[in-house]
This record gives sequence, C-alpha cells and structure tokens, in this order.
Amino acid sequence: GDHAGLVHVWSAFGFGVANARGRYAEWAKAAEEALQYARLAGQRPAHLFYLEAALFLGPTPADEAIEKLDSVLPEVPHPEPLLTRSLLLAMLGRFDEAWPGALDAKQRLRELTGGPSVGESILADIATLAGDHETATQYLREFCDFLAESGQRILQAELVRRWGGTSSIRSRRSSSIVGVPAPPSRADGP
Repeated sequence: GDHAGLVHVWSAFGFGVANARGRYAEWAKAAEEALQYARLAGQRPAHLFYLEAALFLGPTPADEAIEKLDSVLPEVPHPEPLLTRSLLLAMLGRFDEAWPGALDAKQRLRELTGGPSVGESILADIATLAGDHETATQYLREFCDFLAESGQRILQAELVRRWGGTSSIRSRRSSSIVGVPAPPSRADGP
C-alpha cells in the first residue's frame, strides 16, 4: 500500500478533523496510525504528529500518557513532545523529574527556533503546578514578548484570558494587548 500517503491522511485527520472537533482520543489514535505508517514507509520523524498534545488534552490519565509517549519517542525526539512529557510529570507531582527534562527541552527548542517559543508557556504551566507563581509569571512574560514580536495577537490575548488577564503577564514591550482591555486596577474598585 501507499504507506507514505497514509501518513498524510492520518495526520490530516488527526490534526485537522479530530482536533478541530475536540475529539482528542481520536486525535491520539490518528497520530499513532500516522506514526505506524511513517515507520512502514521508512520515515523516521522526530515529531509525533502531535500525539503528545492529543494525550495531554484528551481523556488519557497522565501516567498512561507518559507510558505511551515513552513507547513511541524516537531516539532523538523533537523537544516539543519532551516538554509535554515534562508537563505530564508535573501533573503527577513529579517535579524532580519534570523540571530537568523541561529545561533541557526548552533549551533545545530555543536552539532550533532561535528564540522563545511554546517552551516558555509549558514551563509556566509547570511552575504554576509547583505553586511557584513568580516563576510562572516570568516565563509567561517571555512568551508574551515572543508573541508580540511575532505578531500573534490572538494567541497573546488568549494567554491573558487564560491566566486571568493580570497585567503582570502582559508583554514588557507593550502595555496592553490589542483587543484585550486592561484589567481594572485596585483603585477602580472591586
């Protein structure tokens, strides 16, 4: 059969259909199929067709998601699945394992991209789970700066919404985010 073609079919179905419909278990299955057909086609992808995202967002318990990732990670994986693996470890309270892996993966991702990336956002999530809100805020500022510099205003606004709209995570280069009103100050009342 056309294994290479089926890689694209399963990848498109997973990311473009199942993900868009919020069917993360189906997305995970599609990513696994894409990985299987990639192997049959002789491909050796460093990424996982977003399997890590589907496992993180879907109904799979964190410990099972880690086991699944470990079973499919290539010898030299892309840093993004490793960041998600670290976040899953943090969800289980295993911060002594989560932090070193996340910091290493973030550094590798920074080397690939030339600057901040989604890694800062995931580190902020890990810091939040660890109860270190100051560190989380620092990572979110870096990520918001990156989003502002790259013109990704919608994602930047979503981050502010997700993190409560606090001015502490707004970009240092921008006092406000287009389309997102500044939160009221304490002087404005409750």
